[in-house]
Amino acid sequence: MAASKEYTTLEVCGRELRISSPGRVFPPEPGLTKLDLVHHDLEHSVRAVPDAKVSCPLRWDEVADVEAGDLRIDTVPARLREAGDPAEAMDDVHHSLDPLLGPARREEEGPGDAPWPPHFARQRGEPGPVQPGRARRES
Repeated sequence: MAASKEYTTLEVCGRELRISSPGRVFPPEPGLTKLDLVHHDLEHSVRAVPDAKVSCPLRWDEVADVEAGDLRIDTVPARLREAGDPAEAMDDVHHSLDPLLGPARREEEGPGDAPWPPHFARQRGEPGPVQPGRARRES
């Protein structure tokens, strides 16, 4: 006698999606189930939906006026054909990172750590330099 399979049905874009064995655990993440992977895919993948918004480069003078809903997979190609690609010349101008790296290097070099081991004597009652559980018991 064959075992009955477990299914879960999800509604995706107006259609039913039937997932078999939704509780099956998948490596490499312990405890990650097949249903978890389906939900992740649905949240992070491109799907054919009416408002399929896409990322699109803008000119600075457009930023205040452009609505995200206007930048869709069906409108952006025509926009780029008519107005051109604002990012087209992005690689034509080269700048040095040295003005940014200089302060980062100085911060990285910094004054350094305090001298180690400390050059001052321990105070009375101050614990030793080892973890308490590893300290030798004095007899």
